[in-house]
Amino acid sequence: MELPRKTTSREQRPVTNPRMQRRDVAGALRRRSYPYEEALGIFCPSEAAALNGASNECTREWELAEELAECSGATLPSGGPSEVQSDPRNIAHLDFLSKRATAQDALLRLLRSGTLVATGFDNRTPASAGPVEVHRMRWQSLSVNLRHGIAAGPGFELTDLRYALAGTPRAQAKRRTTEWVQRLVAVGVQPSRKEKAMADANRELGTNYSRVAFIDAWRKFVPKSWKRSGPKSSITNVPAAN
Repeated sequence: MELPRKTTSREQRPVTNPRMQRRDVAGALRRRSYPYEEALGIFCPSEAAALNGASNECTREWELAEELAECSGATLPSGGPSEVQSDPRNIAHLDFLSKRATAQDALLRLLRSGTLVATGFDNRTPASAGPVEVHRMRWQSLSVNLRHGIAAGPGFELTDLRYALAGTPRAQAKRRTTEWVQRLVAVGVQPSRKEKAMADANRELGTNYSRVAFIDAWRKFVPKSWKRSGPKSSITNVPAAN
């Protein structure tokens, strides 16, 4: 007779401690990033609810205008629900636009405070390069359209922005260091020595540098040819993360 296997893995046991459950939820949120609409519902629920209500009111007003127009034979604006100036439900639409701007501002405040982080694809890097993280201090000077996932500055543009909870300082250092190594590989300029690249990463990232994460990323992402002895470039030119 086969004896039941003892369950020892935490994932196989139900978590009954409320404190552990909250920790699991927070950990899951930190590990995931979300597009704008989902991020708004998760991190700015009140603003998202107000926006959804305004959107529903817009739809109801427009449907009523269509019914009245059908009865009276009037012609509605050709722009449909997006029309503002001659729209029969102008007030509802303007309220919707106001709520939409308020919702974006709420998410932007969380990014500026460092509560959330955003990652996107830099148009200056090759297509093989991964997303880069936007430093919280840069949001003051960037031109943003969070709804469309775009942030732009002088000479560059980030697209496909996704939003996530900022992790612990250790997790942030690991992520930023790993991204630094990935950008180095994407640029394709081989440093003269691994130690030289480590020193450059430490100098650029400061408190966001992790030696352990650098060694792990070097092992995973650096081409084998970089690990062989021979003449190499003395320049480590890595585009800075925005």
